[in-house]
Amino acid sequence: MDDVQDCINRLGPNVRVVAPDEFVWLIRKNLRNLPVGTGNGLKAEYYAGYHKDVLKYTQTDGNVDFDWGTGSPDQAQLGVNQFSVKWSGQVQALYSEPYTFHVYSDDGVKLTVNGQTLINDYETQGAYTRTGTINLTAGQKYNIELEYGEGNGDAFCHLQWSSTSQMRQAIPKAQLYSRPDTSNGPVTVYEHAQYGGFHTGLPIGAYKLAGLQLKGVQNDEISSIKVAEGYKVVLFEHENFAGDSIVLTASSPALGSNWDEKASSVKVLANGNTGLAGSYTIRNAASNLFLDVRGGLGGTGDGVAIQLWHGTNAANQTFTLKHLGDGRYTITAYHSAKCLDIPQSSTDDDVSLWQWTAQEASNQQFIAVAADSGYYKFISVRSGQVLTTLNNSTAPEAKVVQHTGNGQTGARWQLLSVPTVGNGNGLSGNYYNGKNFETFVFNRIDKTIDFDWGEGAPSTGITNDSYSIRWTGKVEPRYTGTYTFYMTSDNGRRLWVNNQLIIDKWLNDWDIEYSGTINLVAGQQYDIK
Repeated sequence: MDDVQDCINRLGPNVRVVAPDEFVWLIRKNLRNLPVGTGNGLKAEYYAGYHKDVLKYTQTDGNVDFDWGTGSPDQAQLGVNQFSVKWSGQVQALYSEPYTFHVYSDDGVKLTVNGQTLINDYETQGAYTRTGTINLTAGQKYNIELEYGEGNGDAFCHLQWSSTSQMRQAIPKAQLYSRPDTSNGPVTVYEHAQYGGFHTGLPIGAYKLAGLQLKGVQNDEISSIKVAEGYKVVLFEHENFAGDSIVLTASSPALGSNWDEKASSVKVLANGNTGLAGSYTIRNAASNLFLDVRGGLGGTGDGVAIQLWHGTNAANQTFTLKHLGDGRYTITAYHSAKCLDIPQSSTDDDVSLWQWTAQEASNQQFIAVAADSGYYKFISVRSGQVLTTLNNSTAPEAKVVQHTGNGQTGARWQLLSVPTVGNGNGLSGNYYNGKNFETFVFNRIDKTIDFDWGEGAPSTGITNDSYSIRWTGKVEPRYTGTYTFYMTSDNGRRLWVNNQLIIDKWLNDWDIEYSGTINLVAGQQYDIK
């Protein structure tokens, strides 16, 4: 033994000691050039009580190869008898052939692989070996769950496998995964440097340690990160976004000694241009055609397609960018008041955009990222894909789609500010106590009618309840056409435009949207009350 240890010491720090079964597995794998597993073991939930009565603690076990004698894994929490364990995760086969799973335990066990119950002998107590067989494919990961119950006396549980090509052995850690790998997110965090080991994608959000663990990321585990264009990630040294922090706006194959395996909480944010709120026509750089809601001014419904078309300066080619923070925007068609939308929140390539009622959901949010020569790219918050044209088409009526960014020419857009029309200063508001304008209190100019006073009053002198307001003035439309006016209020409301009563709902209700329509001519001023 001393000779072996001396040999290891001479070989240096790149040598590690492994158990005999793992040594055999490594030799066989390398001799046959088998795919390398990167597993971390199985999720282990330890319970008091034979039937998983009270969860005591959770941890990750490298494999299931335990003999606790007449004791238990943790006598302080579980006692020495009447406890249970559930191991869960995924198992990755080395060969494409039937595998036999062996469980040698005292007492009962139930084993499920890929949704098939291979062993179901949970209520039988005593020391037994149970087996079950299933066909597996090399390299593929399968869900696995092993339930174990200890009654009294000896306590042990060993999970093994065998096949025509695989000698019977304890399933090694490298072929067991406590969490599924995924890259579904603009930021992907990795267990090892150079984007190795377990990894998971993180959408925009704030992740305390518990949130990271739900994604399968353990404390102080992140060693490398991929960051998609238009995003940034903030790593925090401690839980609850405390301690030192570092901001990354690009991928990092190695976090370095200062941050390798030192993050306990994470924030994923958009990283776009924050100064673009306003109204624009949007021109495609490759075609010089404009973003257009199909159907012209009549295309006002949900589900109307977005396309390219010749510039018309019409309302269905005018879009308002509303800034939501960190360079995220909704893009709203002026004529319909509906937002650009990714149908069914899809993350697939070449899904065509349409307009839909505003909800500010992630499939209606886009990150504006500066490109070259004053152009911008718009990246879907939901999918991380850029807005472009189908197959990079430059033809009129080309579909506008989302697609994985690859430098395509159709993904560059120019924002052309819409000239300001009108020089209005707002509406005159007369404020009264009493629901029917009984007692005049004051007058002021309100730039817009967009208020939420909660349970309070608009201003000093107005009671918290039983008050009324009358706004009067002029409204000047930008375009000629049929306009729809919308009102949501608590409580009653009436609206006159050009002396026509288009909304008449003087009712004691709330949170209901009412609307009315009227034909207006561009540039003409109309009375509004």
